[in-house]
Amino acid sequence: MLAFRDDPFLHGIAVSAVERLLEGRGDSQFIANTLWSFAKLRCDDVTISSFAKLGIARISEFDARAISNTAWACAKLELDDRPIIDSVAAAALSRIKDCDGQALGNIAWAFAALAMRNEPLMATISRQAVTNPGAGLVIVHSLNPQNLANITWAMARLCVADKPLSHAIAQEALRKIRQCIPQNLTNLAWSFATCLFRDKPLLEAVSSQASQLASESNPQDLSNKVWAFATLGFAHQPFMDALAIKAISSLTNWDTQNLSNTAW
Repeated sequence: MLAFRDDPFLHGIAVSAVERLLEGRGDSQFIANTLWSFAKLRCDDVTISSFAKLGIARISEFDARAISNTAWACAKLELDDRPIIDSVAAAALSRIKDCDGQALGNIAWAFAALAMRNEPLMATISRQAVTNPGAGLVIVHSLNPQNLANITWAMARLCVADKPLSHAIAQEALRKIRQCIPQNLTNLAWSFATCLFRDKPLLEAVSSQASQLASESNPQDLSNKVWAFATLGFAHQPFMDALAIKAISSLTNWDTQNLSNTAW
């Protein structure tokens, strides 16, 4: 993928894609891949909305991966049209048993990013993540740090409290803590704090890893971790020392929200 963007050219592609659907051409992969590509390029051409409505009308034909990519694309393109999103949710529910960890993470993240709460979908994602499908490991064990952070963030953003899922993610995140980048750590800490879910071993691991990665963290990452630790009543002196060093060297880059979170 070249990530090349030329708006007139993209408009022409969008128009051509709409015409293809109107003529009854284009399969589910064509629809999902086209939406994903426009989302990746952050192209908000008005024609894409028309393409999305026409394409998602056929979402019952999509497989799990295509549904996941379509949900992600809708969020990136900010397509918050309720009928469209409800169609995506219905399709996701029908294919949920075919979803792997990445698909579950993408779908959960997309609905949270759009602030579209669908309780049956989120509850089903939770159950699917912690249930052994009978052919291998529980899905949560296959999640990478980004998937873990996405699902946790989505549940917190949509105010979905699910203790079994939180416990499972906390255990898996603890096992993979060395693979986490600063944003993963921030999302995990912020999400658990928002849900008031306190797992001391995970908090200790997050703060320890965050201390080592403080120099690579931006002000928002650091201030959100401080807020999360304070909310959960957790203190870790090495992290606070690393935070102080980082803050002193980059204080001019901290906005008022970052500063107030840290001071709080």
